[in-house]
Order: sequence, then structure tokens, then C-alpha cells
Amino acid sequence: MELDEALFFLGDFGLYQTIIYVLICVSGQFTQAWHMLSMAFLGGLPEHHCKVPEGLYLNHSVPSSLVDGRVVYSQCSMYKNVSIDNSTVPCEDGWEYSFQSTIVTEWDLVCVKSALVETSESVFMAGVMVGSLVFGQLSDHFGRLRVWLVSIWLQIVFGVGAAFAQDYYSFTILRFITGALEQGVDIVSYVMATEMFSPARRSFAGVLTTLFWASGIMSLALLAYLLPNWRHLQLLISLFNVIALPYWWYIRCFCLVAYFGYLTGLRQFVPVFSTLRSNRNSTHAYEAQMSQTKWPHSECHILS
Repeated sequence: MELDEALFFLGDFGLYQTIIYVLICVSGQFTQAWHMLSMAFLGGLPEHHCKVPEGLYLNHSVPSSLVDGRVVYSQCSMYKNVSIDNSTVPCEDGWEYSFQSTIVTEWDLVCVKSALVETSESVFMAGVMVGSLVFGQLSDHFGRLRVWLVSIWLQIVFGVGAAFAQDYYSFTILRFITGALEQGVDIVSYVMATEMFSPARRSFAGVLTTLFWASGIMSLALLAYLLPNWRHLQLLISLFNVIALPYWWYIRCFCLVAYFGYLTGLRQFVPVFSTLRSNRNSTHAYEAQMSQTKWPHSECHILS
């Protein structure tokens, strides 16, 4: 018996499916929107100007102009010697920022280094591309649940590592790996979530996952507001999926009961799993069909 046939006997929609669907979408869609778009806040570019040497005044040391009625100071240059002429040089003593704690302010990714912020995001997206090519094949071969959970656990490890990165290059490398693992979580979760429903409802289930993604996008702005320190923000969006650590045991139950329900208390399970509409014949029909089915014994097959 295929999974679609099992779902036909059990019913189209039920409480158990709903719970597991939400769990999958929270870890597989909601939190992945954070990883995908977090660079907008991790790499936020504040207003900045050259740091003025002690004993000098800002308006005497940094070129300025009037823009829309307010004074705007040059971001990348300062006067070489105010007392002699108005020649300028690149900032010599670093920068001062309007707000602190992004990767830009920590590693001074401004002026000649400003392209490094976009480069880091491009490297992350390159990881996403690699992950999209790899993890679909891996999930078909080793089983969706196994690949999905391993991707989540590894994403936690490398995401936390990025939060403690001490330089731009280690941060970017860790973000590349996190981006690849994002696809191991995102793509596989979409397939798992939709496969929990009958073919007639799968389009709806697939569209519904986008609501979790959109909710993740909206909540990210609030998180960034509450956690202005980029390390704290990166740490939170990485550690949130710790809730997925026990998923192996209670999501895997869906696969096992769908295949071996007659051995694990089907009569108690079907009323919860099956449709909220009464379907008194589902248990008897399913038991009869299961008794005639030959079962593969490969765990990878069960979870694929």
C-alpha cells in the first residue's frame, strides 16, 4: 500500500496531521525566512563619518554639505590639514556610526570595503543554490525526515558559529554553509508537509506553507528591533530551531503508523489522525487492506 492509499482509508485531514504540519512549517518555513533575509539587519549600513582625532571639531575636520535642510558629513574623507587648505584624505582613524553592532560597524565594511557586505550575501545565496541541487537528491536517497533533521541540527551549529565569528571571512564561510543547509530544511520540509495530505489537498497545503514564510519575514523586523546587536540576532535565529531536536521521535511516528498502524494500536490512532467528520468504516477498511500488504523493511524506504 502506498501512502496515498493509506491516507484515503484514514481520511483527508485530521488533528494529528495538523499538528505535525504546523511543526514542520515552523521549523522548515517560518525560521528559514529569518536566515534568508537576516542580512538586511546583520549588515545594516548606518550613517557614518570619519572619526575625528581628539582635540579637533567635527565640522572643522570632515567635509560637509547641506542636504534637505540638514548637515551631512562626508562618509569616506576628511581634511588633510584644515589650517593650510581644503585637500582631503581617506579616513585615517576609523569611523563613527549612528548606531552600533552590525557586521558593517564591527569590521568597518564601508567606503572601499562596502562591496564586501553584498559579497557576503552573494556567497550565502551561492550556498542556497548548492543546497537546492544537493538536498533534494539526498532526501530521495536517504529519506526525507533524516535529511531534514540533520540539516536543521547542522544549521544550528553553523548558525551559532556565525554569531561568534571573529572576522569577516569566517562569518562569510559559515553563512555559505548555513545557506546550503537552508535548502536542506526548506525544500524537504515543503515536500514533507504536502505529502501529509491527499493529492486533492496538496496544492492548498503547499500554498499554506507560504503563510509561515511570510510570517517569518514580518517577525524578523520585530526581532531585529528587540535585538539591535547583530550577534544576538544571529544567535536567536539559529537557536530557535532547537525545538526541532525531538522531531525525530514524534514526526517519525506518522510514517511508522501510516505503514504499520495495525501493529501499533490503530483503533486508538485513527480517530485522531483521520478526518474530523465521522468515518466509522475507516479503521476496518484500513485493517483489511493492511493485512493483505507486504511491507518493505528498509527504514530509508519508510521515511522517503
